Amino acid sequence: MADQDLKNKYQPVADFMSRNGFQLQHFHVENNKAVLTAAAPTEYLKNRAWDEIKKIDPNFSDLQHNISVGSGTMYVVKPGEANGELFVDWNDYLAHSIIFNHSFDAGATWGTPVVISTNNLAFDIAIPSISFRGALLYPACDADRSGGSHNGRLYCTWMDLTPRGVTDIFVSFSEDNGATWSPRAAVTDPLGFALDRFYPWLSVDPINGAVNISFYDTRNDITGARYMTDVYFTQSSDGGATWRLPNTRVSSASSNEHDCDGLFPCSAINYGNQYGDYTGLVSYNGISHPFWTDSRNNQQPATGCRTNLLMEEVFTAAVR
Repeated sequence: MADQDLKNKYQPVADFMSRNGFQLQHFHVENNKAVLTAAAPTEYLKNRAWDEIKKIDPNFSDLQHNISVGSGTMYVVKPGEANGELFVDWNDYLAHSIIFNHSFDAGATWGTPVVISTNNLAFDIAIPSISFRGALLYPACDADRSGGSHNGRLYCTWMDLTPRGVTDIFVSFSEDNGATWSPRAAVTDPLGFALDRFYPWLSVDPINGAVNISFYDTRNDITGARYMTDVYFTQSSDGGATWRLPNTRVSSASSNEHDCDGLFPCSAINYGNQYGDYTGLVSYNGISHPFWTDSRNNQQPATGCRTNLLMEEVFTAAVR
């Protein structure tokens, strides 16, 4: 094959790399082989580049390659590009449903909304630990970008009311870009007493594909009042088939935004904004970082704060 023909053969790969923030270091023909050296911004995009190569030639015997993961430039999705998949989910409170939709052209057009799951709750619920503000029902979703056995699988988690009259955390996944979803499944420890779980967040590790979920949990309130909360964590390493049981306790101290050691009401609690909905979770290379609001030190003085008390603070931890 002529040198120019060989370069033209792999030009779509070079174009893909240019669009997606790769550092393209070498692309030329030498000794009857196309030479391609590049650094990908992420492991996911590296795997996508290999998909492009194999679409052109499954054997790629005429390609000398060195594609690593390095520091690329920021990629901005633009209409018409191959990497413009957008996935959106929301709670439809009128339909009592978690809804999903997608766009494959960076938002220029959208598909038909799909129901992930119906719910018992509509919008929020005044459970004991957050009875004044109410715990909101919302989904948290992510996609597997690891290049592993479940690459491309979509996951969503949310809170719902169970037949026992308490709230729990559920998950569902899709293997066909959201067209269909698995039946919802609980991800928490099946304990034999009444407790609430709320405000979940989900993150899929882009390196190893593990699915990670953090959430508030009232299991450690030994009074049974369900006022005391802790943050817990669970993980699936098999694409959502099974979950880490027992769940891992993340917070090192319990939080109470109902009363202050029995004093109710308490000036160290903002009852209209209990906990907020300010949880989050980021996972990377086997380590997860949940973060959350916590009132364990709410009665400690803090000059400059609105009430001169700490009230709520933001906490985080590293979990394996």
